[in-house]
Amino acid sequence: MISWSLILAVLAPAAGFLALVIDGFFEGALKRFFKPGQRESMISGIARYAAALQLIGSLGVFAVLADSGFKPFHSFIIPGIPLFIDWTAAVYMTLVGFIGWISVSFSDRYMHREPGFRRFFLCLMIFLFGMALIVLGGALDTLFIGWEIVGLASFLLVGFYLGRPKAARHALRALLTYRLCDVGLLVGAILAHTLYHSGMFEVIDGKHFGSIAGEGISPTMLIALSFLVFLAAAGKAAQFPFSGWLPRAMEGPSPSSAVFYGSLSIHCGVYLLLRTEAIWGISTFACILLFVWGAVSAILSRLTGMVQSTVKGHIAWNSISHVGIMFCELALGWHIVAVVHMVLHALYRCYQLLASQSVLAQHFREGMHFRTRAMLFERGVSRRRDLAASLYMAALNEFYIDLLFNRLIASRFRSRSTRFVETLGSVPRVFWYLVPVAFSGLVFIAMGINGAGFAGMAGVTLTAVALSIPFLGLRFVDDTKSLGFVSAVFSACVAALFVSRLPAVNSSLRPLFSGFSFLVAIIILGLLGDESRPIGWRINAGFQGLGILLVSAFWFCGEGQSMNCLAVLSGLGGGVMLATGALYFMEARKRPVANGGFLGYAVAFPRASILFLLGCLALVTFPFTAAFRGEDLILEAAFELSHWGACAGGLLAVLIQLLVIRAMAQAYFGSPRHEIRYERLDLATPTLALTLLPAMAAFLSTLIVYG
Repeated sequence: MISWSLILAVLAPAAGFLALVIDGFFEGALKRFFKPGQRESMISGIARYAAALQLIGSLGVFAVLADSGFKPFHSFIIPGIPLFIDWTAAVYMTLVGFIGWISVSFSDRYMHREPGFRRFFLCLMIFLFGMALIVLGGALDTLFIGWEIVGLASFLLVGFYLGRPKAARHALRALLTYRLCDVGLLVGAILAHTLYHSGMFEVIDGKHFGSIAGEGISPTMLIALSFLVFLAAAGKAAQFPFSGWLPRAMEGPSPSSAVFYGSLSIHCGVYLLLRTEAIWGISTFACILLFVWGAVSAILSRLTGMVQSTVKGHIAWNSISHVGIMFCELALGWHIVAVVHMVLHALYRCYQLLASQSVLAQHFREGMHFRTRAMLFERGVSRRRDLAASLYMAALNEFYIDLLFNRLIASRFRSRSTRFVETLGSVPRVFWYLVPVAFSGLVFIAMGINGAGFAGMAGVTLTAVALSIPFLGLRFVDDTKSLGFVSAVFSACVAALFVSRLPAVNSSLRPLFSGFSFLVAIIILGLLGDESRPIGWRINAGFQGLGILLVSAFWFCGEGQSMNCLAVLSGLGGGVMLATGALYFMEARKRPVANGGFLGYAVAFPRASILFLLGCLALVTFPFTAAFRGEDLILEAAFELSHWGACAGGLLAVLIQLLVIRAMAQAYFGSPRHEIRYERLDLATPTLALTLLPAMAAFLSTLIVYG
């Protein structure tokens, strides 16, 4: 019974998603057999049955585990997905199934006649599948995949109303916050593999750690690992200083707000802390840090929530405050209290958000003029002292966290990026040729001194060429077409380097290789910050930046990772090919007119924009292509250099991905304001053909190696 229960709990939403996709493909053929209302009933019925099956599976898991005395166990019933079930997972999975089923059933009528009716239920199915992986995942790797899937579903549902620039900006902010904080979980997972030699939760427990704690693992390393876990949990749970994105994420439909930011997604941070308690729980300093973090978040969020004038804003800030209290409970060791608090809070917030609009409508119908707590608080300010008035103004401005971020980080990054681009333009042309030549010369001299053979020299030649192409191309190429050609040549060189299976670079040369790779990646990062460049140019530049970090990882890891590097290159190349090709198709049909900074291709070209979105997600290593392994390779190679190198490499990769995500959102969201181009669309143009070359080279290289 437990096997079928686990299969239903994990795979039922995935089956519902596939059923909705297949139904969408045959929508034109089935339209004549159904009335519009019947089509909606069929779509919502598929989603409702999938959610009901997940609920049944969750109840089955809970019943079997309760019958065994809540004894934890591992399961590999689903190939490639290790599962770990204990009492915490059983309780939270039951909560996920129950709230998911309620939200899907409620959305049937709430989303009636909405233009994105099917898209809404597709996103909900993606979310429920991701939550199942987070809750039942038996390893940090599986949990991270579910973590990414939930982030994608959140991004799509916050920006559900494509024509609203405000919704697009808030969706982009939510995804950028997720990706930035995901660095903590990713680096933490790699570090956990290094310390524990495993990512399985069965291995990462208190007894196991107690047996190896005296084997040379420093307390500083444990505190660093704990901080990385706290960072990931704080980003997902919208704790200080990342609180500002969650109230703005309420821009989406109310059912999605209820299931995401009122009940389930916001508690993923608490669940991550429960699952990794064996890592941070043995460090007193880490517990104190977690308590202070949660207390600061709870106090600031509570004060901010008291002055909100909207129902959703008030609920959002109070939810953040309660999650901060849960952080404090976990830091004090009150795990059962934290779980009970989490379950009751999730159910209460879900009810509040689903019923809030009905309650407001009832008040308006009855003609009742009621005063909110924020109004009462504001009226009392004049009778209080200056300190209370200052506190009120600070809470009203969310304690100026967003203002400080914009002034200290965002605005400085934009200004320095602009200044950086201007500085690059003023550097003499000869400098751009001398740097790669000097790099190649130094490496050749060092290889000769170390007695490298023909294979080493050939590898150095290919590496020098591969790293020099983006270094020169991104400086002297300004249009998307030419940069697509540069990406094609770069992919061919990198694929040849991986196919050759050359030996790893000598340890004495690693600082030189890493320094030059980081230099090129930083230059690409600075150029990507220039939003005046075309979207296609920025996507190709991001591909080249990630490719350079991958080349550096290959040289550190050696020939044993050549197959993995080649697979990652195929995923990245396929992503840039798909994104650039779809973007060219859309731009050739219509000339975009920016509305609030967004071009609105999702409304104008629904199918082509989906391909564009999938290509960009593959490029940012979303877990549905082989490119997902890329971040692991970069971090593993950086760990060979130093742990600080791992943090720097991971941060560079994520920052490049963030700027690619920004370009993706700029093209995908927005209202469809376009000027039609009366030009003949020729899909056989050299530009589109060149965008195919990176993926073609990578896929052919994979066939050659496997052959």
